[in-house]
Amino acid sequence: MSCRVFDRPRAFLVLAALLLALAPCAPPSGETQPGKKPGGGGSESGSPPASEPSREPPGGQGGKAGSQMGPTEPAKDASAPRDAVEAEVDAAPASPPEPPVSPACGVDPQRMFADVRHLASGELRGRKPGDPGNERALEFAEKSFQAAGLAPGGDDGTYRQAFEYRDGASTDNVLGKIVGEDPELTDEVVIVAAHIDHLGVNRDGAINYGADDNASGTAMVMELARLFGLCGVRPKRTMLFIAFNAEEMGLIGSRAYVEDPIFPLEDTIAVYNFDMVGAGDGSGAMVFGGNDARNRWMTDLLRATAEAAGLEHEIQVVPQKLASDHAPFVQRGVPSLFNFSRPDPHPGYHTPADDIDNVRLSSLRVIGELYWATLQPLARGEEEAFLRRSFSGQEGEGAGEDEGDALQSAAIAGVGVCGLALPLAEGAEPARP
Repeated sequence: MSCRVFDRPRAFLVLAALLLALAPCAPPSGETQPGKKPGGGGSESGSPPASEPSREPPGGQGGKAGSQMGPTEPAKDASAPRDAVEAEVDAAPASPPEPPVSPACGVDPQRMFADVRHLASGELRGRKPGDPGNERALEFAEKSFQAAGLAPGGDDGTYRQAFEYRDGASTDNVLGKIVGEDPELTDEVVIVAAHIDHLGVNRDGAINYGADDNASGTAMVMELARLFGLCGVRPKRTMLFIAFNAEEMGLIGSRAYVEDPIFPLEDTIAVYNFDMVGAGDGSGAMVFGGNDARNRWMTDLLRATAEAAGLEHEIQVVPQKLASDHAPFVQRGVPSLFNFSRPDPHPGYHTPADDIDNVRLSSLRVIGELYWATLQPLARGEEEAFLRRSFSGQEGEGAGEDEGDALQSAAIAGVGVCGLALPLAEGAEPARP
């Protein structure tokens, strides 16, 4: 990746430095990431955090909403030393602040990393439903939504939606919402989601930390919820943020939501599912299903808003993959994107080696910037200004219309996901907003 700020005249850089000097908040101090655990598994080096990371309002490392937090560093080999990667991110100069959002409201990868580190700590024991570590993770997400000013989005005025994940055993999804302010658009719902659970502890005592899968996605949803809740976006549409549970057991939490939705599915205009967005090389996003007919407008919006924000992160469109919590929405005809940090595959998948050392600040940053940029106009009902030019038909990207639509049709026909048969779709395909 290149960064446009390096091509600007020296006078502009001087102006940028002056503007940053006048900014109301100082960048947060850098964090030192923990060292690699011996053997890639077992207990963490050092003690896990005794309590959740600080919940201060967004600050420091940001620029304008949807713009770069600083120059995008070149794509790096995933094997690069973590301290070198961190030094590059911390040393990069910030972009000049631009209206309408203050520098205090930019994406903060260090804050997301702190959330990932807590969720993937030995203290939470791999977050498997039924384990106390899973309930502690749910409490962590609930407190984060509360601190961001989100209203309860679950059952009976709570942040929880209960469901049974096996006979006689129940757990919860965690939901927070921001109700849209426009009477004509408030009934339209945008869902921003990730699964919070993982695989727990192996029989030999090794913890499956699930840092990339999917503490990273949960941290992304929490970060976007903070930005929407604390940065004065004032959505016209209703925004629903969800930490789904029991995904690793067969998408049980998302299926439970689809079977008993908080908001009608026919009013749900888009679902953004984040799964495994912390590893990779920091170059950009893989978008599964982005060329499918009902999702293509979402891909167009993602590209157009990235360009408008000056982001040069890669957006790689690939065929639909029904292996995460977007799948139950796909089979009901709801436009849904599965968002993943590139490239695939990621190291340590479903093993104890999926620990905090797989998570890169650069990946968290680029995914956060891309989707913070695209969600704001969608939340405000301003997406049409970005959708007048089509981007999604570029040659060589993702599934063609026939292949992508065939995958959607297979889902609607009840094709199994994660070994489970899904019920037939009901109702007609919703129109693009």
